Amino acid sequence: WQTAVELCGKVNDKDSQTHGAAIRVNDDHYFLFLRPYKNKWQYFDTLNHECFHLAQFICKPLTIWDDVESPAYLHSFLLKELRRTLSGEK
Repeated sequence: WQTAVELCGKVNDKDSQTHGAAIRVNDDHYFLFLRPYKNKWQYFDTLNHECFHLAQFICKPLTIWDDVESPAYLHSFLLKELRRTLSGEK
């Protein structure tokens, strides 16, 4: 939990170079830290990057990481759902 608190502080620090972080606490709990939402491509680059890590975290314990399509579909789903939620579309 301390790591999550430290990362959250860095993400919310306006002078920080950290734009986001994905953290796996265990195989059941994941956290995604991002700066406040902005409708800019840089924000979506960070969101995309961190969604990739979330897909990795979820797929590896399920032993589907080496499958070609399953991680890609999961990554797309996470990115779409988080983008819609963060932008207020959902």
